[in-house]
Amino acid sequence: MYKNDLFTKTGSEQTSEKLKKQTVFSQVRDDGFEAISAEDYAHFRLGKEVLLVQRQSELLSRRFRLLQVAGYLFLACSVFFSVLMYLAYMTIAVAAFAATQGVIQMQQLSVRTKTTERSAICSTP
Repeated sequence: MYKNDLFTKTGSEQTSEKLKKQTVFSQVRDDGFEAISAEDYAHFRLGKEVLLVQRQSELLSRRFRLLQVAGYLFLACSVFFSVLMYLAYMTIAVAAFAATQGVIQMQQLSVRTKTTERSAICSTP
């Protein structure tokens, strides 16, 4: 077997050793021959995907918030320019607001953000 492998012990010692040290996905290894529990199998096969979903959830929520804040700022600028009667600047601000909302709708950021956040919450170990 491998020197760094946690599966070097046998029987109940193996299980207790494994449960004590299993806090991170990379600490337990699958050598392909030893018997593993269902939880360990999920860690081996799904660990990277779970981390990917969590990372993607953070990135999508950050992008969604950034576009929402930018849209609200453009909307506030359009109101400000309309009060001061700067119609040319107001139309630019309204167009920028529409562009940010269009990007949010085109990429379906609100739906994708909710879905990945839900998946990340359900798949946390």
